Amino acid sequence: MEGEIERDSWAPTGAQGMNPSILVVDDDVGKVDRIVRLLVQVGVRDEDVLTVRDAAAARRALGSRHFDLMLLDVLLPVREGSQPHGDVSVELLRQIVEDNTVHSPSHIVAVTAEPGAARDHQEGFRDLVTQVLHVGPGDSEWERSLSLLIQRLRRGNARDAYECDIAIVTALRSPELEPVLSLEGSKWG
Repeated sequence: MEGEIERDSWAPTGAQGMNPSILVVDDDVGKVDRIVRLLVQVGVRDEDVLTVRDAAAARRALGSRHFDLMLLDVLLPVREGSQPHGDVSVELLRQIVEDNTVHSPSHIVAVTAEPGAARDHQEGFRDLVTQVLHVGPGDSEWERSLSLLIQRLRRGNARDAYECDIAIVTALRSPELEPVLSLEGSKWG
């Protein structure tokens, strides 16, 4: 988890769909542990989760590959050892969403253990994230929301894996398949 592990983007997980790749950006080790534990419980493979602790590491990770989901702490340090602040997270979001300087995750969810943090930085987060989850000790509402999001991501990834809109299945080469292959303007691979 700590550090990036490449995954086979087409590795199926059976009837559940495809494994989403997830970036967790948070400096709170306890919160990260709770999040990763839940992700593993709902069937996300350990190697599909990358955790980083600051905005600089998040930019590096997003610069190197695409993630299906990014879970971003509302209060984040710029780099290791600096003080966490909401403006850092908002600036990172703007770079991702508005500036297109790194790969934009398909979904971005803000997470916080601080009850007032989301409210204090609501203006910056409002248009840039899908939702804000309160991941505090003893609070379990976030678990249901995140579990449902993972289910939706899996269904979406499974649909995307086919890379087609229509499948034509024939039982016989002749007389069924040959006329299909000879259709004008068709590009069969």
